[in-house]
Amino acid sequence: MAKGHKLAVLEVFSETAAAMMLGSTLAPSETVEWHGKYIPIASLTDLPSCLVRAVLWKIYEVGWCYKLCALDQALLPQIWAEHQWECLSFLHVIFLGSSGLVL
Repeated sequence: MAKGHKLAVLEVFSETAAAMMLGSTLAPSETVEWHGKYIPIASLTDLPSCLVRAVLWKIYEVGWCYKLCALDQALLPQIWAEHQWECLSFLHVIFLGSSGLVL
């Protein structure tokens, strides 16, 4: 796994990881949650490659959904101005709520 990929994922958990590296009072046995999976804080300094791939995939997926939404808004500004909630509802149905789009 490329070091740059691990650094990108570490940014997602940066507050917890930084606190741990600075001698936080968090016990190494404590965990952070990522999509229903509990990850030991102690492992944040050496992230497993499967976690790195999962976090990066989710970041790219959510980013793609927001880019699609922004493109739709740019192509159809009149419709978005008049029917914003309907447009957002349509996008939410397309992505089934798993993308992280928030209504």
